Amino acid sequence: MGLEEEPKISPESESEEFSRSRFNFLLALLAIFLIGIVIAGRSDIKVTRGASVSMSAFQGDISIKTYYASEFLSKAVNATFMGSTASTKEMERNMAIKFYKTAIAEDPSTSNYRHLLIIDTPADRPALLNNLGATLKKHATKSKAESEMAMWTAIYSGTSAVRADQVKEYSAEIRGLNLGWYQNLALSDMYARAGMRSRADAARSAAASSAAHTLGWLFGVSSVITLLGIVGLGIILWYIMEVSNGRIVSRSPISAMEPARRNIISGVLLEVFILYLFLVLFVGTAAGGALDLFKHGSEALTSGQTVGLTVLVYLLSSGLAFLYLVDRMRVYRISWEDIGLKTKEPGRDILWGIGGYAAALPLVGIASYLANFLNSFIRTPENPVVPLFVESHGSWEQVVLFLLAAVAAPFFEETFFRGVLFNSFRARWGFTAGVVLSAFVFGMVHPLPQGLLPIFMLGCVFAILTNFRGSLLSNMVAHGLNNAVSFVLLLILARG
Repeated sequence: MGLEEEPKISPESESEEFSRSRFNFLLALLAIFLIGIVIAGRSDIKVTRGASVSMSAFQGDISIKTYYASEFLSKAVNATFMGSTASTKEMERNMAIKFYKTAIAEDPSTSNYRHLLIIDTPADRPALLNNLGATLKKHATKSKAESEMAMWTAIYSGTSAVRADQVKEYSAEIRGLNLGWYQNLALSDMYARAGMRSRADAARSAAASSAAHTLGWLFGVSSVITLLGIVGLGIILWYIMEVSNGRIVSRSPISAMEPARRNIISGVLLEVFILYLFLVLFVGTAAGGALDLFKHGSEALTSGQTVGLTVLVYLLSSGLAFLYLVDRMRVYRISWEDIGLKTKEPGRDILWGIGGYAAALPLVGIASYLANFLNSFIRTPENPVVPLFVESHGSWEQVVLFLLAAVAAPFFEETFFRGVLFNSFRARWGFTAGVVLSAFVFGMVHPLPQGLLPIFMLGCVFAILTNFRGSLLSNMVAHGLNNAVSFVLLLILARG
């Protein structure tokens, strides 16, 4: 469990050995890469950067849906039961406006301006219209920008009512802007401006009903997660008791190897991991920068093209790193079992993957609470998958992103972070150091500072699973479940 002594290598094996200086060079290179990732993150350089949707806009979206869901519920239940619904609603509306103003400061996109225009107070809309007009001139043709601005001005800043002949025209234009849930709010304001009160109320009710269903689904999924977390607490207590009684035995073949052999494997695996890190993160960042440059050209990429290129870059870079791993395994006689890419009990490994995910939930919950407090002082860049998903318009795009998050990412990340990096550190310094250090690196490559603590806890649980089961299948199942649940929550919140 503790740190191991530096193994002594005999002269005859010296040609195969990873010397201390070579291993230390690789560690220094890893540290430089991690520092580069942090600097890139703080500079808002994103791997495979998506469309213009920030986490602030996403939080604003949740708050405004909560506002309208409260309106829907206040009509469905007794007013006495609702209590201080009015004050709660107004707080949510103000939070939504605040979040969207922050989102615009981070990214003054047409999407953010349109959403804030629809939900903001009348007094602030004239200034918003001017800013939206200036932004549209940069991203749309002159005729299209003028047409849209004439519509918004008539709805939100005009002194006269919207004419009957304009209703059909504006309705078609609003529906063509891909406003999503905000479409009904814009239509409601347009109908109200035209004096069509019944149609305005119907559109507003549709928005409120949709928001209420969104929060209902959110409550249901959150309840299931809470129950799993309670089960997870029991698993954690059981594991602690088993460890204290000495009944947990490592199934990793590396723990039974000779020190000289562990030394070689440690160096080889660290070298493989550094190549993987370079290919996935730095090549991915370069590809994301190229996409951004292309977007500012005459022809903008569609969301489908962006998703396709993102997935292609990830699979190619991860696949190349995997091929290098296979080559190193052949040269240094490392088996699939040595790094956990083999299972003798697939059924039990899958069940333990589910149990591992449950055990991670309470730990990640506590870490997330602490991370949210830290994030109030230091802004965390958004995960690049969030904007990419929110701006995806086709179901096939969402299916591809789901497969990337719940299948491809768990396979490659567990292979390289646990099968490669954890086993490298473990072979060199022992189990405890392997768990902590590999989990720390895992957290560092996610958005900082908010991602560090929760992802660190996940990394610890996954590394312990590797040691306990001797197979990465359990980790992949747990990792896939974590990403799949996050994806479902994102789907519920974004598509309400």
